[in-house]
Amino acid sequence: MYSICFSPKDISEVPLASSGILLLEVFNTDRENCKTALCAIPPNPSVRRIILFLVLGSPSCCFTCKLRLQYHAGLASGLLNQQSLKRSANQMGVSAKRRPKAQPTTLVLPPQYVDDVINRIDRMFPEMSIQLSRPNGTSAMLLVTLGKVLKVIVVMRSLFIDRTIVKGYNENVYTEDGKLDIWSKSNYQVFQKVTDHATTALLHYQLPQMPDVVVRSFMTWLRSYIKLFQAPCQRCGKFLQDGLPPTWRDFRTLEAFHDTCRQ
Repeated sequence: MYSICFSPKDISEVPLASSGILLLEVFNTDRENCKTALCAIPPNPSVRRIILFLVLGSPSCCFTCKLRLQYHAGLASGLLNQQSLKRSANQMGVSAKRRPKAQPTTLVLPPQYVDDVINRIDRMFPEMSIQLSRPNGTSAMLLVTLGKVLKVIVVMRSLFIDRTIVKGYNENVYTEDGKLDIWSKSNYQVFQKVTDHATTALLHYQLPQMPDVVVRSFMTWLRSYIKLFQAPCQRCGKFLQDGLPPTWRDFRTLEAFHDTCRQ
């Protein structure tokens, strides 16, 4: 930081040897004369900025102006030090190259391991039956039948659930060629609601390091719909609201709520 007081006729002789900011306080001048004098200053790459103060009066009677100039110079120096760049563009490029690559969040598990996990879950819930098929080779598709209430088509990639379709117990879940229909939604609004809640549950139960725990947690949540048409809402106590039973199940307590009562 460099501060100096000059008159217009001497401004072209300002020494520019110091680096940083040059503060010029010029007495008894106007803007045009000052602009002409500034153009006469030889360029100096060490000076980053020139701040000009135009002061009316004489140097002998402007001691307070000099103190004010020094005060502002100190403030400007502090601000510039805070905003100074600590790394060059080349250094940033090197650090970006050294940044570790993101690890993949999905695991390719052997089919036998996936089959074992599904079989264990099938034995956990007697009222739920799970049929596993592999129409495309490695990807698994599950047909989950929950009592005589509903059927769920679960599309899996390795041991990760991609999507679910919930339909009524008496609805057709197969296409004309005998494959599971993973695109057609249910004809009933109640099961369309449950399908939406199941999709939300897939987003809630996320643990990439332990996919078997995610599948078991999701199946436990799905099993709570065994009393879809028998359990009242835990908030309003009613069985029906707008013609629909409580279609929402809490992710932790598995309690039944109407879609509007859960909020």
